[in-house]
Amino acid sequence: MNSTNLQTDQFQTSKNSIVKVNFIKHASFFFEVNNYVIYVDPVDEATDFSKLPKADLILYTHDHYDHLCKNALSDILTEKTEIIGTLEVETALKDSYAKQVKILKNGEKEDISTSVAEISVLAVPAYNTTQTQFHPKGRDNGYILTIDGLKFYIPGDCEDMPELADYKGLDVVFLPVNQPYTMTIDQCVNAVKMMQPKVFYPIHYGDTDTNELMEKLKVIEGTEVRLCRM
Repeated sequence: MNSTNLQTDQFQTSKNSIVKVNFIKHASFFFEVNNYVIYVDPVDEATDFSKLPKADLILYTHDHYDHLCKNALSDILTEKTEIIGTLEVETALKDSYAKQVKILKNGEKEDISTSVAEISVLAVPAYNTTQTQFHPKGRDNGYILTIDGLKFYIPGDCEDMPELADYKGLDVVFLPVNQPYTMTIDQCVNAVKMMQPKVFYPIHYGDTDTNELMEKLKVIEGTEVRLCRM
């Protein structure tokens, strides 16, 4: 499988760069902008990563097996690949890859050095404490990825946290909706209402009834909802 076989959407930045989003499965996807490649939580459950582009940047939200996979990493890594993650991610990769990991704590920002686009990564909270306790507050990361001014919200595993109201009006938002690990359908709907993004994608949706989800999301004005194969 190569990137041409994946479901892909694209967005244009204010500087007329085209950002392609390639969906793999679950919470794994990657961005391409002017041949610069950014992976999010690459896991090789459904894809042969050796046939996908090499990574310039990898964002890991946390170290759970369905978000961090050393096999996928070894297929896309180069000596120049930058990795951003949590302390737990660095620990999980300590044997071979830790030297390439930049730890970001919630609230910390990293500007990426690249000649193809202005790229920055802001680490934001990712947790759930109501329906499930799998992701404690303060441990994991979500990210706001900015590419030439275009802002993408990468959630990690979270619920409709009050912090989401601080990210209102972003260009593209991805949210997980998969019990018992992330959001319920109603929590997801509430999160989208809080964030009011221009475009919203459910991801990490497992056995969630997507028909019910899409029906409930219809009431939200001003947000285009797109369902990807995840």
